Amino acid sequence: TPNSIMLGTNSNLPTLFLSPANGTFNSTGKVGIGTTTPGTNYLEPDYLKLDVHGDARFYRYNNPNAYIRIGQDYQNAHIDNFSEGAMHINYASGKDVHIANGPVKANLHVGNSAFINNLVCIGTTQIAYGYRLTVQGKIIAEEVRVQYPIFPDYVFAKEYRLMPLNELSNYISENKHLPNLPSAKQVEEKGIGVGELQTKLLEKIEELTLYILQLQKEIEELKK
Repeated sequence: TPNSIMLGTNSNLPTLFLSPANGTFNSTGKVGIGTTTPGTNYLEPDYLKLDVHGDARFYRYNNPNAYIRIGQDYQNAHIDNFSEGAMHINYASGKDVHIANGPVKANLHVGNSAFINNLVCIGTTQIAYGYRLTVQGKIIAEEVRVQYPIFPDYVFAKEYRLMPLNELSNYISENKHLPNLPSAKQVEEKGIGVGELQTKLLEKIEELTLYILQLQKEIEELKK
C-alpha cells in the first residue's frame, strides 16, 4: 500500500500496519495490530486510533512466564496478573465487573461512590441467599440505624393481655426463656435480626414496667 508501513511475515496479514492520514489504504491515520482494517467494527467509535486483534502482555527481567495480560477469553475481557493470579479485573458477558484474586463474581459499578446491584460477601465466598450483605467476621461502626416496621407500643394498649405473674413463672420453668423470645438453640442455629431483637427486648421492658406499676398499686392497697 503506498505511503504505508507494514511489519510482519510474508503472509497477507502483517503483524503491524501503519497508515498516515493521507494514505491510500486507510486515510484516518489508524494503527492496526493483527488486522489490516483497524477501527472498522460498527461498535467502535470513529476516533479509535489503535486496534489490536489479540491479547497483549507486559513483563520485565526476562521472565516471560510472569506478566500482566490484557485481552479476552471467549466473551470476557480481562486485565490480570497471569503468573500468580494476584490481580484480576474482568468484564464478563453477564455485564459484571470482577475485581478479585480468583473467579469471584460481583455486580460492581465504581464512580464517586460504589453501587452494588446484587449480593456482597466479605471474608467469605459462601452467599447467604435472602441477604444483600454477608460478612464472615466482626463489624464495628459508630452508629447503626435499623428501620423496623413494628414497635411495641402495643403493650400499653388497653386490649393488650399482660401475662399474669404465676403464668409467667410456669412458662419460664417449662421453656427456660421469656415468652415471645427465641430460645438459645434457635438463635444459635438461625441467628436473630437486630431490629427483631431490639423490638422484643423493648416489649419485655414495657411489660416489666406494667408489672412494676401493678405491684405498686398492690403495695399501696396493703398500706391502707
